[in-house]
Amino acid sequence: MKGLKLHFGSSRVDVMNREHLAKVKEVFRTANELGLSIVVHTRPHSSMPYGREQAEVFVKELLSVAPDVTIQIAHLWGGNAYNADALGVLADASARHRNLWFDLTEVEIVAGHSDEAMREIVKRIRQIGVDRVVYGSDATTDPGTHGDLQPVVRWARLRHRLALTDEEMERVARNVAPYAK
Repeated sequence: MKGLKLHFGSSRVDVMNREHLAKVKEVFRTANELGLSIVVHTRPHSSMPYGREQAEVFVKELLSVAPDVTIQIAHLWGGNAYNADALGVLADASARHRNLWFDLTEVEIVAGHSDEAMREIVKRIRQIGVDRVVYGSDATTDPGTHGDLQPVVRWARLRHRLALTDEEMERVARNVAPYAK
């Protein structure tokens, strides 16, 4: 086993709840001790708030107890609905946490309707550094069930909507998170 995938929304984890935070902190601490990478959807259930404050707690309380393992933020800002404030906090943290990675899963689906959001996303990807951003699609490769959702289609949509240079997109395409090597 190389790592864990945590989904705060599905688990109804709220980092603003001290009991929840203490339990997740123990998971991060143990993962660090065992050398297990973590892919995490930081966004809580849709009925709970998510933004700057929650991202700041994540950075301060959880990243600090797992400094030695790769932590990958799912969906660039933590999942589901686009949140510029959370993305800003997480991107700012990337300068201090060299093991912090991000994936581009569903970015074009969730934020692609807004040119302003896409410009902010490009700015934040460059701030993080394209070498710590990986592609993801949450898509199937079975054309019989979700043909329009195949990873190759998602990649093409992302390339079309994300105003990174061809070189930057090629670097993202070649990136492999440390836990997958």
